[in-house]
This record gives sequence, structure tokens and C-alpha cells, in this order.
Amino acid sequence: MQISAIIYRVEGDSFFTVVKNDKKEYFYLQKHLQKKFFKYLQKGTRVTIEVDETKKLYRRRRAYKVSYFYDISYVKPNGHKVIHYDLNIIRNGIKNLVNSMDKVMFLDFEMNMQDYNPIPNFIQEIIESGLVLCENGKEIERNHLYIKPTKFKHVTKRTMKFLHYTKETLEDACSFNAFYKTFKEYILKYDPYVVVWGKSDISTFKKSLELNGAPDLDVKFVNLLQLHANYDNLDESPGLFKMWESYHGKSLPEQKHDSLEDAIVTKDVFYKFKEKINR
Repeated sequence: MQISAIIYRVEGDSFFTVVKNDKKEYFYLQKHLQKKFFKYLQKGTRVTIEVDETKKLYRRRRAYKVSYFYDISYVKPNGHKVIHYDLNIIRNGIKNLVNSMDKVMFLDFEMNMQDYNPIPNFIQEIIESGLVLCENGKEIERNHLYIKPTKFKHVTKRTMKFLHYTKETLEDACSFNAFYKTFKEYILKYDPYVVVWGKSDISTFKKSLELNGAPDLDVKFVNLLQLHANYDNLDESPGLFKMWESYHGKSLPEQKHDSLEDAIVTKDVFYKFKEKINR
């Protein structure tokens, strides 16, 4: 249920009141919304919100739970309107970004994991890379590499089991520097947007550059999970395969934890997302 109203009073860290038809109505925010939006709420703030249809007892009051915000604005005494949040502006920005992405690299990494018996000063490193390069929606290149860890020379037993690796899997693994050279060539040749699912691939890549003394690259990373979260007001972080299933209405086979496979699924989810936001 959508409601647009001016806040009458703000209480504590999660509660606000509006007056509708000469009647006070109470609303509360869950923690993920408190952190993001509560600082903007004050008496006189106009909000447009989506709420649950049924009131619930919250801190001894019957109140509506806010699902998400459409917009938050405030008009100053001098008549100047301050827009704190506008979902339409955000969605238009995401749409413009996605539609501008003609050359796109879909990238996924697998990382070495801490072993069953913890290794002191262990550092997570990239040990597998899968990428799919597209131009205007057409696939033009693929690349799949296994990569030797730099600091801890062996892939841990826990990682081998989780990723279903065998000794043969890693026989032709390259050094991180060899992977870096290949990746750099793609970046310089195509200057693509590099699309990943979640932020862990981005942070691990940057840490790996530092660990290996490799120069930073001007990579245009795009977190596809964050685009979904911002566009659809998600309060949870869905997995890549779950998002694929939501678009296709069917289940994928059991996930194999293969970087190239995940990059291909990321590509499919990206173009389904693009279709959705352009309808």
C-alpha cells in the first residue's frame, strides 16, 4: 500500500507519525531502513512510502511497517525544496548507465579459502578467473584461467573440496602476474565496463594487486547486485543463481562454483535486468 504524507512527529530511532484525515497514523522502520533513511526524517518532511497492508503491534502501538521509500523531501521556510531521496531519479540513473554500457566484461573469481586448521596470517587470493566479453549484447570473447596463489603456495584442502578441484585441475595454473597481463590487455583493448555480482570480487582483486605489487588499473567496475538492490528496493542480497531463477521461473542445476559458468550466468542476469528496466 502506497502512502504519501507529511511527517507530524519523529520519535526515537525508528518511529514517525503522520496525520491523515484528522487521524494519527504510526509507522516504523526496520534496521536496514533506519540506517539509510532515518536521518532525513523530521517534522514537516514529506514522504511517499510503501507499507504493509496490516498494522502490527510495535512498541505498544498499532503501526504500519515501512517496506521502502519512493521519495523523501523537505520544503525550507524560504520555499526551497530539498530532495533527500527519489526512487525515480535513482532508477533513471541506473537505466541510463546500463543503456550506455556497450562493451561489457562479465567477470567472476574463485578464491583460496582458509583451511580446516586455520593458517596464521592467511590471505584470501584469486585462484580462478572466468570472463565473458560482449559488445552490444553479442559475445566476442571468453577466458578461463586457474591461478597459483602467491603468498600461500598451495590451494587449501578445504578449497579443493568446496570447488571440486583435483590435482589435474591445477596442473596448468598460471601465475597471478600472467593473469594480470591477460586481464590488462582486455582492459586496454576494449575499455569495457566490468560487471560482477557483489563486492567481494572487486575487493579481492584490489587486494591481490597490492599483494603482488601490480599497478592499479582503471577498471570500470559495476556491481550488478547493487544495481538490483537500488532499483528494486531489496532489503536482502539475493544470490546470483536465485536471481537467474527469478527471471526465468525455473531452477538451475546445482551450482558448480565454476568462474566461467558464473560469468555466463552474470551475463544472462544483466541482459534480463536491462530488458526489465527498459519496458
